[in-house]
Amino acid sequence: MKVLTEATLRGEFRHSIPKEFCVSPKTIITPSARQYLKDKGVQLVYEELDGLTHHQGKEEKMASRQKEGNVYKPLRHRIIRLYLSMWIIIRVVLMKRNQNI
Repeated sequence: MKVLTEATLRGEFRHSIPKEFCVSPKTIITPSARQYLKDKGVQLVYEELDGLTHHQGKEEKMASRQKEGNVYKPLRHRIIRLYLSMWIIIRVVLMKRNQNI
């Protein structure tokens, strides 16, 4: 996993600033690096695993998920479901423990 920082971008863009910058989907991009790209007008492009590239705007990702029938569920819904599942498991374990006493 690679981390992309503003300092790295400044070094790469020392001589010329491209219109697009390609990174791996596994690359971690720091907030300052994102802001630097935005300030310079550089569009961030993620590489696909098959070697193709595509633009990763939040709106585009949500629209493509909705077109494919995948409903976008925010992270908090997943966390709530996980919390409730854990709560039920703990409750069952405690009830069984009380029955064995």
